[in-house]
Amino acid sequence: MTRTRKILLAAAGLVGLLALAGAALILTFDPNRYKGRAVDWMQAHYQRRLALDGPISLRVFPRLEVALEQVSLSEPGQPQQAFVKLESAKLAVRLWPLLSKQLVVDRIEAHGLQARVTRDVQGRRNFDDLLKPTPETPQAPGEPGQPLQLDISSIDLERLTLDVDDAKLPLRGQVQLASFSSGRLSSGSTAPVKLSATLKLTEPAVDASLAGNLQLQLDLGDAERPLKVDARAIDLRLKGALPGLKQIDTRLKGDAAFDGGTGAIQASDITLALAAELAGLRLADSQISLARFRYAPADQKIGLEALKLDVKGQLTNPDQPPQPLTLALQWPSLDVQGQQLKGSPLAGSFSVQGPAAVQGRIESGAPSGTFAQIALPAFKLVLGGASGANRITGSVQADLKIAPAAKQLALAALAIDAQVQNPALRAMAVQATGQANASPTAANWQLAGALNKQAFRTEGNATLGGARPRVQAQASFGELDLDALLPPRAKPTAAAKAPPPSKGGPVVDTPVDLAALRSLDGRITLEAGTLRYAPYVLRNLKATAALDNGRLDLNPLSFNTWDGSLTARVLASAAEHQTLAIQAQAQQIDIAAALKDVAQSELLEGHGQIQVDLRTGGRSLQALKSALDGTARMQLRDGAVRGFNLAKALRQFKAALTMQQDAVSQARQTEKTDFSELSASFQFNNGIGTSRDLDLKSPFLRLGGDGQVNLPASTLDYTVRASVINTSKGQGGADLAALDGVTVPVRLQGPFDALDWKIRWSEVAAGAATNTVKKQLGNTLREQLGAELGAPAASGAASQPTDAELRQKARDKLKEGLLKGLMR
Repeated sequence: MTRTRKILLAAAGLVGLLALAGAALILTFDPNRYKGRAVDWMQAHYQRRLALDGPISLRVFPRLEVALEQVSLSEPGQPQQAFVKLESAKLAVRLWPLLSKQLVVDRIEAHGLQARVTRDVQGRRNFDDLLKPTPETPQAPGEPGQPLQLDISSIDLERLTLDVDDAKLPLRGQVQLASFSSGRLSSGSTAPVKLSATLKLTEPAVDASLAGNLQLQLDLGDAERPLKVDARAIDLRLKGALPGLKQIDTRLKGDAAFDGGTGAIQASDITLALAAELAGLRLADSQISLARFRYAPADQKIGLEALKLDVKGQLTNPDQPPQPLTLALQWPSLDVQGQQLKGSPLAGSFSVQGPAAVQGRIESGAPSGTFAQIALPAFKLVLGGASGANRITGSVQADLKIAPAAKQLALAALAIDAQVQNPALRAMAVQATGQANASPTAANWQLAGALNKQAFRTEGNATLGGARPRVQAQASFGELDLDALLPPRAKPTAAAKAPPPSKGGPVVDTPVDLAALRSLDGRITLEAGTLRYAPYVLRNLKATAALDNGRLDLNPLSFNTWDGSLTARVLASAAEHQTLAIQAQAQQIDIAAALKDVAQSELLEGHGQIQVDLRTGGRSLQALKSALDGTARMQLRDGAVRGFNLAKALRQFKAALTMQQDAVSQARQTEKTDFSELSASFQFNNGIGTSRDLDLKSPFLRLGGDGQVNLPASTLDYTVRASVINTSKGQGGADLAALDGVTVPVRLQGPFDALDWKIRWSEVAAGAATNTVKKQLGNTLREQLGAELGAPAASGAASQPTDAELRQKARDKLKEGLLKGLMR
């Protein structure tokens, strides 16, 4: 015993010495001395720059605690590009539970964390290298041991910022966690959680904040026991803007639970208060409530109690006062257990007040079916309402089928029958039948019917699982009157009708945003016998639009309008530098009707051809004008140039020459210069079109010319050179005889809506005088030759010599004179 006691005492003494030595080592250990090794190790294994600019502290008793300050880690191979920056962090872990495979964390703290996460289109992330083990730390082989149990006493996070740039989704923007705190998070315990976060994304466009609190109970589970989450006393509030929604103010309250093993979801006492604006609808004081809900796919059970939807809001239109809207929907009960189903019919009502007043009810038959497919037969929306002379009646009916496990919704035997009467529009009657199916990843539809007895048909499918919906759709209409379907448009204001500002004045620009092209991909085909959208009336319309990642290829586009036809191809891109391009050819169109509809201009009349090949880019109308390049050409016949009567002005040349100065006239819509043919082309560069080949023909005139059209400034500077011909023909031709063969320069200058016409009479005077002298000499010669032929000047037309006789007499006189000269 004495020997054994001595051995034990010696062992105890050795343990004590080891403990003292260990304590001395820990107390004297300085982790800051190893910063350099950590920096070198990170550079050698991951090619990242690790900066440890603040102190590192390490404590072992009574718990293992590590604290860091001013830490940063670069992107791989880019030492100046930060991947993570951290102001301070602290992790405290209890030592003894680690021996029994339990991770008991006293607290986790982090402040001022900034991180940048990226992923390219191939799926490569900027932190993939950090997830791979180094050769020095291989995966431990062998049987898995006892699972590690997590127990966190508290979490305290502040000012955490995550910059995201995911090209594959795509997802771009910033997530900011202002604060997050929790109590003890461990299996079986309930912890209070409080958070405040903001989400600011550029793609998709999101600017929202989330704040609130809840009581959270976690069962993290293990390989045999899956995760379970139980959230009670939920009180979360979301505010801001989401795609398609703005002015959101939503508050969620209630209890919810999720079982990761069975996929079961339970919820009780749920209320969702909602306010938001979307596409002409403003919601306020709206609420969805649910007393109880359960979904247990493993047990094939679904149940709900007291589902209520109470929506209040307003329909908004800039040209009309707001129209109050209400919608109420109740589904008292539904209980599905395998092949057994029982429940109550769905019922509700809705109303819209104001100029487009409508009201109605929602109803269905009692549900039937099984867990695999729940059927709501005769689901019906009944319409009826009147406001003054406006009336709407009709119904929409279908057999609604829901497949919960497959997450599919089907509308079978869909039937639409509605009539709309509005004094400002044509009466509209719609009858259609068809079907539709939808799921979280796909949808398809087929619908055929008549709109005001004009047949239409549409079918297609949509894939919803990718980064953007992909739609394949076809639609054909006998007649499609958009003005009868869309809300009234605002009338142009006085400012909108005003002429363009003069050079140097302010320019009112209009933004052009093609971002909508990025909302979906696919191919859409549209055909219409007649399409109306005032002032346009298009007949025999055929259009196919291909959309791919923000790029539009509208080809072909063809229709009949303005007494002619048009074929075109349109290309557009919603990339960072927006671009547009058009190749078009119009045949036999009425140019006056086209200019009036498109540009509200009455500059030209006539029928003929137009060819354009233009391209541009920019994010506003002014930018698109300024970047326009390409060519345009027109060939017209039997028309007129409006605003100035050139032939009339030339007939007044005598008075103009007497004034000895150029004449400047303001364009007037009552005046015009007729032509039998006109052709011209323009070469555009940065919005300025140059023309050098004007060719205009009329009974008395031939016109050529050159100049420029400035689209950004909406001005024209063009010099027309007119030549007078055929002055002996037609009424008024004799008045132009003195200008026969004389070129008359005319300058068109100024804004499109107020062109000035300037005839340069100072350049015409010399030519007119020369013409007069030539004419007088010709008349004198005729009289002399006529006298020698024996015809008095005063004799009648019958006794006058012909032009042939005069020419022959002149030749004879010339020969006689030459012979006499030679004989002398």
